Amino acid sequence: MASVSDTRGQLSRTDLLRSQVYYDGAWRDAASGASIDVTDPYTGAVVGHVPSLDAGEVRSAIAAADAAF
Repeated sequence: MASVSDTRGQLSRTDLLRSQVYYDGAWRDAASGASIDVTDPYTGAVVGHVPSLDAGEVRSAIAAADAAF
């Protein structure tokens, strides 16, 4: 299996692969620091990570999206 760093080496624009969530005008990590692996369904290799937001953070992201709409 390829690691995340192996996958990043294959990208021509590594700045486009983020391990954060974007809402309310900023890139953010989960307050807890927890994350969820993103895997390639074909190989099972981990290709990235996303923050594991809690319910309050999800509500904040939804409120920001609603306000932006």
